[in-house]
Amino acid sequence: MHLRREETHRAGLEEAFRRDRGFLRALLYRMTGVGADADDLLQETFRRAWERPPLDPDRPLRPWLTTVAMNLARDHLRQRRRQPYIGPWLPGIDPEAATTELSASARYDQKESASLAFLLALEALTPNARGVLVLRDVCDLSVEETAVVTGLSEVNVRTTHRRARQVLGRYEAQKTARGLAPTEAAEAVAYGFFSALVSGDLQAIQAALSEGVELKSDTGGVFMAARRPIHGPRRVASLLYHLGQKVPTLSVEPCPYNARIGWRITHAERPDGRQAPESWMGFDQDARGQIVAIYLILAPRKLSRATLSER
Repeated sequence: MHLRREETHRAGLEEAFRRDRGFLRALLYRMTGVGADADDLLQETFRRAWERPPLDPDRPLRPWLTTVAMNLARDHLRQRRRQPYIGPWLPGIDPEAATTELSASARYDQKESASLAFLLALEALTPNARGVLVLRDVCDLSVEETAVVTGLSEVNVRTTHRRARQVLGRYEAQKTARGLAPTEAAEAVAYGFFSALVSGDLQAIQAALSEGVELKSDTGGVFMAARRPIHGPRRVASLLYHLGQKVPTLSVEPCPYNARIGWRITHAERPDGRQAPESWMGFDQDARGQIVAIYLILAPRKLSRATLSER
């Protein structure tokens, strides 16, 4: 009898993995902002399901797995925020991030909710508030379902959700000025900008930048990079120009992850190990195509999913 229960549980888990893996990983990515962290937590979710399954064998596994994954993600966020981080924190790029349809009727679809701008906006929320907003506005769960997953009362879910949306007010205000999908004009500006970087055309670099442009570099404290955001077209253009002169580029590949234009760049390594061997650069643009935000990711853990993409 015990062996039969174990076989039934194993078969149920295998079916749940095939059916729910994409949903759970997409949820964990939006909770953590890093593909490698989402993978680790997904593995831990199913490990716990194997070792400590729900008491009721007839209970659907997906809500139970979602609860386990959400608890792990919130604990992960709390632990991460207690640790000091050198320089700006950016989400990691991920080839799977915008491929899983979480809900066709949700407030934020899979592309928007996988964008770097949205994931950065979520960083302003507490772990509980982030969980509630992701479950309600990305996964389109009801108040009742969200309360079960988070362990909050329905009243607390409603209150937390309302406050979370208020915190995201700035993101919502900026969203109208930033296209979620690049237009042809925006793509032309982005490709022209990158060509100017490669050729070292300082004037053309600056011309592609908006007056309010901001550059953030994330190395995780491993490699050299600006440890504070850089603002303004002159300062950003000057920094990128001088980096291009000092750091030889070996190869450049289009790498449009997270619903944005981007490039994966391979660099010549310095003998002292302070130069990142590879990086990823992506942009946010305004309605005219001008670049309003530049993301430069050099932290190895943030790039780990990039190496798994199809070429």
